[in-house]
Amino acid sequence: MKESFLINMIPLIQTKIFENRIPIKAWEMAEIAAQDQCQPDLTKLTWEPIELPLLWGRAYSTCWFKTVVTIPEYFPEIGVELLLNPNCEGLIYLNGKPFHGLDSNRLEIALSTIRPGETVEIMLEAYHGPTELPTFFEYAELAVVNPKVKELFYHLTFGCNVLNSLDSNTTEYTDLLNELFRATKLIDTSTQQANFLKTVQVALDYLNQGIYARQLSAADKPEVWLTGHSHIDVA
Repeated sequence: MKESFLINMIPLIQTKIFENRIPIKAWEMAEIAAQDQCQPDLTKLTWEPIELPLLWGRAYSTCWFKTVVTIPEYFPEIGVELLLNPNCEGLIYLNGKPFHGLDSNRLEIALSTIRPGETVEIMLEAYHGPTELPTFFEYAELAVVNPKVKELFYHLTFGCNVLNSLDSNTTEYTDLLNELFRATKLIDTSTQQANFLKTVQVALDYLNQGIYARQLSAADKPEVWLTGHSHIDVA
């Protein structure tokens, strides 16, 4: 029962991470064949108007997408993000300059250098990959992130991932499950947004003063090794 409650609540919390979502549907696209992968002269490409969502690309080709948007005046100074999912690896340009890499784990881009009321050209260099089938460019949006909701979402997601690694018959599993359940029960999703945000802070305080405040003994502290790699062409 507690597990199913968490499983249902976490996706609901995720839907509330972003507010004031504004679709960016109108773009222009130019496709470059696989044999012409050097940096092109963008002024000489043939740009075609397109609208999202869209199927795009051929095997090993690169597509360029561009659009111009104005950040709404009512958006805050901090917290504006570009959300988009072309289902590929790529590189975002702002006003002609490389700005942020893009892949399946990086679909939320903080527009930290752009202010409300400013107009910006957004360009995407998108690599299609080896498949012969077209790729689906699902969406592009401007949105405002709520950092507290995002923090709570990742706390709960991480906690559930830990639960999945524990034996459900152990005390550690039961204690962690109870803490996550109690924190999640504090959240009110049935009323206005302002009250929801208040209860998000209450849940965060509960977690930070509870399981995240506990100090492990030196003998219990794990040794963690991080490994990975970077695609520096889109980093």
